[in-house]
Amino acid sequence: MVQQIQPIQRILVAVDFSANAQAVLPLAVHLAKKLGAQLRLLHVVELTPYDLYGQLGMFESAPALVSPPDALPGGLVEKASLESVQHLEAIAHKGAPGAEVRVRQGRVLDQILEEIQAWDAHLLVLSTHGWTGLTRLLMGSTTEKLVRVSPIPVMTFHPPDVEA
Repeated sequence: MVQQIQPIQRILVAVDFSANAQAVLPLAVHLAKKLGAQLRLLHVVELTPYDLYGQLGMFESAPALVSPPDALPGGLVEKASLESVQHLEAIAHKGAPGAEVRVRQGRVLDQILEEIQAWDAHLLVLSTHGWTGLTRLLMGSTTEKLVRVSPIPVMTFHPPDVEA
């Protein structure tokens, strides 16, 4: 039996502020216009040990790694979220006028999947970094994981002229 394909009315674009992620915006905007779909840009604030190291210093960060996000010193997560909202709004204003913006806190993979469900998105658009070798081994591939587990279609895009 053939499954009925749901029309694409809500497109979720995950943005990590990389050059690749910003390069995918014109494609997402064009697609949304052609389909008459709503567009939402999503950024997830996930403070990694690398982020904490940069903010707190090597030795101070160790206890923070096992603390809940709201217990991090100096409102680090809240500050990062506020800055992310401002940056995402600027990107939307410039490259995706009319798009909604949303910032979530937590593990990137989990938060994107939760936003898909909460907003009832029909298509997820992501850029890829094209990492290989040790970098990919250490950093993993959120895009690859999302392609495997997303409950909706995923469109990936690696801009040819952008450095990863």
